[in-house]
Amino acid sequence: MIQFVSNKGGGKPVDFETAILDGFASDGGLYVPDTLPIITKEQLTSWKGLSYVDLAFEILSLFIDRSIVSESELKIILETAYAPFEKKETIPFYHLKTRKDTYIMELFHGPTISFKDVGLAFLVNLVNLFLERKNEHLTLVVATTGDTGPATAYYTAGNRT
Repeated sequence: MIQFVSNKGGGKPVDFETAILDGFASDGGLYVPDTLPIITKEQLTSWKGLSYVDLAFEILSLFIDRSIVSESELKIILETAYAPFEKKETIPFYHLKTRKDTYIMELFHGPTISFKDVGLAFLVNLVNLFLERKNEHLTLVVATTGDTGPATAYYTAGNRT
């Protein structure tokens, strides 16, 4: 099972759920996996034609133990998270005609037209799953002059967070 440790080197390793709900490690660092999975060329090739949600499922499955988030729970979280995106591809990318081998990803097709939609869509649904299991609620305080506040408000409305 992958454990998550502080990038500052302090504190004890924790499981995925603890890392997500704590936010920061006890020493103020960010949680990172204690090991990184090896992805083979064959795996990459097999992922080539996957949708955003299916690719996210494959990658996240390498970091999330099934005893913490089951296969079906992860699929539901991802499908729910990215359903409101306006583009079928979730994050479309386009070949830049003026530069060889350069592509542009459009990260603004979520409901709040912010790149924050990409991360918050998944994270808030994941936190909501963990809080529902514990029958707990969480209060979020967001102070921002940018797009974090509106995106956070959109995703947390009606959830346990």
